[in-house]
Amino acid sequence: MKYLNPTKAQSSRTAKAQSLKIFFPSLTLCLCASMSSVVLIFLLFTGTSAWSREDMEDSKKVIDKWNDAVITVKVVSKFRVIVEGREVNKGENEAEAIATVIDPSGLAVLSNSTIDPARVYTEIVKAKAGREGMSKFSMDTEVSDIKMLMPDGAEIPAKVVLKDSDMDMAFIMPVAKPDRPIKALDLSKEASTDILDNILILSRLGRVAGRVPSISMHRVEAIIKKPRTFYVIDQNILDGKLGSPVFSTDGKVIGIFLLRVVESGQKSSLISNLLGINTFGVMSVILPAGEIMEIARQALEIKDKEKIEK
Repeated sequence: MKYLNPTKAQSSRTAKAQSLKIFFPSLTLCLCASMSSVVLIFLLFTGTSAWSREDMEDSKKVIDKWNDAVITVKVVSKFRVIVEGREVNKGENEAEAIATVIDPSGLAVLSNSTIDPARVYTEIVKAKAGREGMSKFSMDTEVSDIKMLMPDGAEIPAKVVLKDSDMDMAFIMPVAKPDRPIKALDLSKEASTDILDNILILSRLGRVAGRVPSISMHRVEAIIKKPRTFYVIDQNILDGKLGSPVFSTDGKVIGIFLLRVVESGQKSSLISNLLGINTFGVMSVILPAGEIMEIARQALEIKDKEKIEK
C-alpha cells in the first residue's frame, strides 16, 4: 500500500486552494466573510429592491384593466438607401409594433421609429462610420399599409394622422369609424414618479406567443429635465416595448416608452461599445403622459377636420 507524503499532500491542498482563489475569487471572499457581511449582502439583494406582494397583485390589476388598450400594429413600409447619389438598396419591409390606444375613436400612439426607422438607422451609421461620409448617405422610408390588430382578432385598416420625429411619436387611427368605442387609456390622469420608484410596462408579445399581454417590472434609474422631462430605466430594456404604456405600481399612467434620438457628435469605438457607453445618439426613455397629450390634441383636431371636409 502506498502512503502519501504529508508534506506533498499539504502542498497539493495549498496549490488547489490557490487555484480556487484565482478562478473563484468571489467564492473565496464569501467563505472568508464574517456572518454580518453575509447578512448585509443578503439585505442588499432582497431588501428594499424586492417587490412586495401588494405590488405583485397591483400589477395583475393593470393587465386586467388596460390590456385591451395595448394593441399590435402591423406595418408595411418601402425603403430606399442611397450612397453617393446611387440607389444601392430598396425593398419592402413588414414589421409589428406596439401601440397604445388613447381615444375611444381608435386614435393610438406608437414609436415613430418603429414605422419610420430612417432617423435611428442614420444616427447609428453616423456613429459607426463617422460623419465625414454621411453627406453621401441617405435613407428614405414610406409607410404603405398599416393595420391595427385588435385583442378580439379583428384587423382594422389604419392611417398615420400625425408624426413628431423629434419626440419619436406617431399617431394612427382607423380609416373607417369603428362600430363601437375602442378601449382607450386616459393620458390626462398622469402620475409622477421619482428616481428608484418601481414602475410597470404593459406590452404584448409577438406573433410566436399569440400576441398575449405581457407586463414587466422596472425601476426609474434617472430623470432628464432638459429640454423636456424623460424618465430613464435600464437601457437593456427595449425589444418589443416601444410604444407601450408605463404605470406606477398603483395603476396610474406615467407615460409611453419611446426612443430619444439626438446627434451623438462622436464616432463609436470598440472600447466604448465594450464598456456599454451609448455613442449612437439613441436611447430608450419614458415620455410623460402630459407631453404626449399636447401632441395628441393636435391629432384629434386633424381627425375632426377630416370629418368636416368629408
